[in-house]
Amino acid sequence: MEESIKKIRKRKKNIRLATDVNRRHADMIRTESNARKRRSHIQVVSELVDNQNIDYKKHMPFLFIHK
Repeated sequence: MEESIKKIRKRKKNIRLATDVNRRHADMIRTESNARKRRSHIQVVSELVDNQNIDYKKHMPFLFIHK
């Protein structure tokens, strides 16, 4: 009887640890995704600003709103 209780406790502990790891991993993925989107937006804006042939600032002001 005592062994089965120990096994159940050990299993619950392992499940809890796995849940914490999965939660941290999901948070990390979400954070990296947001950072990637910000870097992408900055890259697009910088490429448009560097293009001297067209005045994008005049025609597309929504691009320069920082998110």
